[in-house]
Amino acid sequence: MKFSAVSISTRDIDQSVAFYQNIIGLELYAMSSPFPGQKIAVLKDGEGNSIELVHNENTKPFAGEGIKLSFVVDQIGTAEELMKENSVPVIAMPKTLKNGVKAMIVQDPNGLELTLVEE
Repeated sequence: MKFSAVSISTRDIDQSVAFYQNIIGLELYAMSSPFPGQKIAVLKDGEGNSIELVHNENTKPFAGEGIKLSFVVDQIGTAEELMKENSVPVIAMPKTLKNGVKAMIVQDPNGLELTLVEE
């Protein structure tokens, strides 16, 4: 079995696409409206991993609890500055863990927590 994608129900798909493209650095792979009132955007990283952003007028958006995503960054300090410049809510400021890994936690436009990790 191979992991394919994670899907996130969004409040505002355009805002979510802009966040994942411009701040996280994913590439918009596809955008579609398969049914009335529904939009789906697929974004990928350079290794084929995908995030599907889904907006459906008849479905509740993600409540922001119970799921966290992690992204590897080149430098945590640079990531911190990017988050500040773009007014991204920071949940936990960067810190160095016992194993030497540096991490911080931010929040996407849907309330989803994202851990940014410098290995």
